Amino acid sequence: MPDETENPREIQIAEIIKRNSIRINKIISELLNLTRPPELVFEENSLQEILDESISMTTDRINLQNVKVKKDYTNGAYMIQADKPKLIIAFTNILINAIEAMEANKGELVVSVNESKNNYSVCIRDNGSGIPPEYIPRLFEPFFTSKKNGTGLGLVASYSIIQSHKGSIQVESEVEKGSSFYINFNK
Repeated sequence: MPDETENPREIQIAEIIKRNSIRINKIISELLNLTRPPELVFEENSLQEILDESISMTTDRINLQNVKVKKDYTNGAYMIQADKPKLIIAFTNILINAIEAMEANKGELVVSVNESKNNYSVCIRDNGSGIPPEYIPRLFEPFFTSKKNGTGLGLVASYSIIQSHKGSIQVESEVEKGSSFYINFNK
């Protein structure tokens, strides 16, 4: 009699659960750390590499939703002083929200980096359901969520991490057209 755990689909789902459990543990640890002064380790890092690793953390969701991903940044290094693991958590949370906002098989996610004289600007844009205007001011409040099973903590953690990097976040959204998150870092 064959072992039922050898079913490739079940193995794939078990691996997804395992990876997401690790990610959830990191988010919970980060939220617990919000009450303490952050112990950040700033090192020079490539912003593109941080974004690539963040996108990689969401690959399972991207594949399950059949989302098209477009990266619009050069291969050259936009170097910033950052605590890389923490920024990966911040970007991953924003990416997951974008993926979850999009309809399966129709989603388009664009991640771009632009440089100006004084800063680098990351844009994470989706063509999802959008955010009602009255919700935008509350997006970074603890426990605020419009998701049925959401906790309202992912964007709070992202906001805190980005602020600890002396960065800022702005959100633009249009219902039924999608959302754009702009994350700016000083050079």
